[in-house]
Amino acid sequence: MKSLFNMSLLTKIIFIIAFFSLSSAYSQSKFGFTAGYVNGFAKAVSFGDKATDSESGFYAGVILDNTASEAVHVVAELTYMNINDISFLQLPLLAKIYISNSPFNIQGGLQLTYTLEEVFDDFTKFNIGIGGGFGYDIGEHFFAETRYIFQLNDYFTGPDEILESKINFFNIGLGYKF
Repeated sequence: MKSLFNMSLLTKIIFIIAFFSLSSAYSQSKFGFTAGYVNGFAKAVSFGDKATDSESGFYAGVILDNTASEAVHVVAELTYMNINDISFLQLPLLAKIYISNSPFNIQGGLQLTYTLEEVFDDFTKFNIGIGGGFGYDIGEHFFAETRYIFQLNDYFTGPDEILESKINFFNIGLGYKF
């Protein structure tokens, strides 16, 4: 699994472009913008000792909402996120399932996060997470959503017994679809 996290930046960009192209080619798509509050929950474990921290920030970006059926949408976002002067790029890839023809939906899927700042040796800039959340369509164009993402990989790439380092993210925001 570590080979996925060591992919070159160019390979990751090609993967992202291919996903956006394929997902919009086979469905009805809406483009839009999203922005909101984000909280990062950092956890480090070293030789059995645990340390945690929580910092807040913001995110803003673009979305591509693909209608697969009346009840199922596939959503891809590309957002810039800043927490305590540390910048990230997020790429959530989510399934959105509407509940009984209502404006409420349940979301779930993967989120790729890339740290834009320099990192120490034996650390990776790449985070892959899985999570879910809820959304509400406010009319035809506006929406509100919240989600929680659990990091699957470890930021520390050195010997496993020395350190485990992860960041989980909580997002809550608003958006507009054209």
